[in-house]
Amino acid sequence: MKTILLIVCLLAFLLGSGFTLPPELPSSFWGECNGIPTGEVIAISYGGVEAKTATLTYAGTVYYAVNLVDGVEGQIVYFRYAGRLVGQSVYRVGTNQHIDLVYNPKIRPGVKDGR
Repeated sequence: MKTILLIVCLLAFLLGSGFTLPPELPSSFWGECNGIPTGEVIAISYGGVEAKTATLTYAGTVYYAVNLVDGVEGQIVYFRYAGRLVGQSVYRVGTNQHIDLVYNPKIRPGVKDGR
């Protein structure tokens, strides 16, 4: 009887104390932005989640970097600039992936991504 009471009290303490799991590690992406000026916004979508990041210049090269959360392992991540698909990758928790983005306004969009 004392053992059951002890277990019930311990469970009540753990559940009532706000015990939470640590946050999920992000799926991170970074890379060069070819054909995209500094200060521009890159739109990112994955599984109904929308995110944005801005480009920046370092040592004469334009880059982007973003940490994404609330995704599902293995889903496709789409990167867009000026409404066009400029890159894609796969959502992987706890990774830091190097994905260069390429924008060429002279090439007509041809990649379909369900939109």
